[in-house]
Amino acid sequence: MDEYIVDHDTLAIKPYKHIKYNAKIFTKYGIYKSTYTPFEIIKESCERYFTSYEARRRATIRYTNFRHKVPIIISKYFNILAFPTNSPSLFHTNWIFVNNIVHIFKIGNYRSEILYNNGTKIPFNISSQNLQRQLTRSYALMHIVGMIKNGIITEIKMPKANKLKSLQVFLD
Repeated sequence: MDEYIVDHDTLAIKPYKHIKYNAKIFTKYGIYKSTYTPFEIIKESCERYFTSYEARRRATIRYTNFRHKVPIIISKYFNILAFPTNSPSLFHTNWIFVNNIVHIFKIGNYRSEILYNNGTKIPFNISSQNLQRQLTRSYALMHIVGMIKNGIITEIKMPKANKLKSLQVFLD
């Protein structure tokens, strides 16, 4: 499989060092390989859902003030949201999709495993604390988007930098 567009059945995309392939795509129905990198798959998927990765990233930063490892809403309509485990530009960055996560297990100091709602378990070389932090940030973003969709809020005014630390501590 070359081109892959993420959907609500996508669980994770991992980099894959292989002569022919650059990514392993974990879905509810199996594992697929792609010649595209995980970041290219994320960018292309955003475009297929009529947006761009850059626009989603800017909007997330605007509404949350998250600046690093920014969670990305790939499709508001289908509620597809993913977060990177490292800087998206690094090849070894995994992309984890939050909608199907049931639990995060610690299996070592810098190793964890995610259990998904279909029973699939996927290991990651990242601490469970970092995964939990990224998941919490993703849920905060989903909550903000939900409030905007439902007309509860129309705009968020972010506090000044010195007042933002208490919010950042809560979300980190």
